[in-house]
Order: sequence, then C-alpha cells, then structure tokens
Amino acid sequence: MKPVLYLVFLMLLFSGCMTPVFLYRTNPPELVLDKQPASIVFSNQFNYLENPGIKGKHESAYQTAIAEFSRALTMKPTEAAQVVFFVSDTLSAGNYDGHFFEEDMAVDQVMAITRAYDGDYLLVLDSLRLHFDWEVLREENPEGSVSKTKDFYLISNYYVTLYDLSGEVKKRTLLERSLLYTSRPTLGALITILPNLANATEKIRILARDAATEYTAMFYPSEERVGQRDLYTGKAFTASNALIQAGKYDEAIDLLLELSASTKPKLARKARHNLEVTRELNKNNSGINIF
Repeated sequence: MKPVLYLVFLMLLFSGCMTPVFLYRTNPPELVLDKQPASIVFSNQFNYLENPGIKGKHESAYQTAIAEFSRALTMKPTEAAQVVFFVSDTLSAGNYDGHFFEEDMAVDQVMAITRAYDGDYLLVLDSLRLHFDWEVLREENPEGSVSKTKDFYLISNYYVTLYDLSGEVKKRTLLERSLLYTSRPTLGALITILPNLANATEKIRILARDAATEYTAMFYPSEERVGQRDLYTGKAFTASNALIQAGKYDEAIDLLLELSASTKPKLARKARHNLEVTRELNKNNSGINIF
C-alpha cells in the first residue's frame, strides 16, 4: 500500500473509533441487620471428628477448611463504612453433637455463645462437605485417534445459619465454591480414582476464603452491569470523555452541547450521540468503566 493511501486508511479508521461505556446498577444488600455495625460471633458446630462419613485421613482437610473460613471471616474489613465484623468462638467449636442444617439450635445455647463474646448475632457452621467431581473431555486428534481427559473439580459446601440474640433464625445459607483441581489422561470413564483431599489443603484454603468473602459481601451493596453504550473518541472528545469517566456528567454535558452545535455535520452528529449517552448515565446515576 502506498504511503499516502496508508495514511488515508488510518485517518478513516480512527475517525470513527468508539469506546464502550458500561452501565451499572447498585443492588441493595442481601442481608440487612437491625443493628449496624453489628458484631457477629462465628461458631463451628460441625463435629467432623465424629462424622462417620469423613475418613480419618481427610480430617486434616476439614480442619483446614473450617480454620481458614473462620480466619477469613474475622479479618478486619477494608471498607470505610463497616456494616459487620466477625469474632470467632474458640470455646465450643464442634462440640454440639446431633445438630443438623435446617434444625434450629437451642435458644439458650445461641444466647450463651453470643453473650460470651458480647456479640449481636451468631453465625453457626452447621455442616461442611468437601468432595471432588469430574467431567470427561473427548478430543479427536488430526490423525483420527481419540484422547480423553478427566478434569477434577474440588468443591466445598458450607452450610451456615445466622441467629439473632434471641435465638431466632435470620437466614440459612449454602456457600458453594469450586475450582479446577487437576486433569488426568484416561483410557475409559468407568473407573475413576479420586484425588486425595489430604493433599488439597492449599486449594481448600482458597475455597474457604472465597466462601467467607461471599458471605461477608451479603451485608453490603453490590453492583451489577446492566448495559453497554458506545462513545465516540478522538481529539474533539478527549475532554468530555475524561469528564464522563470521572463521573462529572454535568460538565461533560456542557462541553457536548457546544460540540453538538458545531458547523461540521459529522462532528455535531457524533457529539449529539455522546450527549445522549451521557444524559442516560447522568439520569441513572451509574458508575462506568471506559476502555
């Protein structure tokens, strides 16, 4: 391509460049407590040592999962406006035999544990399940042969119940987290040898932290992407796009109103488009990201 034609091509290409603008909606917290900030006592009432479904060699995995979940919950939050903070019950962990998820804990025990730590609410770990699941991936090679791989996923299920100081159930929650653990070549799908949970402690810690983060986030507002618009870019829109990115919509609208009155039809058309998008952002009071 000749240099002059190449230059014209670049000018045409970049003259119509657009950048996406993402609109977000703020959703209210899933859990709103009467008292804020509230002190929540975390108590493990799942006695994995006495659970017949848990092998002795896997007890260390459960110990790691519970300890890391508790540690992650009780870490000091970084939010300026703190809504909840957790403290850990270290006295009666795992000593409440015969307790099951969806079965209310005794009111006097709820009150005793909560008051022992000067708390406002009690979060109980009723049950925990660590296990592996898998899927078989089939891939046909160019020469016609077929290879199969099993992807193993590590899964953790935390069953927790939140009580208020009077022993009333506020919410029961299942926190299910998973991640890819390992992949193995396989000749058939009939026999599956599962990985050993005892060797998965580092990834169990990751799942425990993720579960704790998921639960803590339930007390705070969340943002959800609800749409996308496009803004014209270029030298003429550098200032207005910077203002939009900073959330200064009124100032951006003033600049775009001037540009939309331009005697250059193409510039005025693009400015009117950006003006409509900016007004929509301003109306919805949405946070945005520009890339």
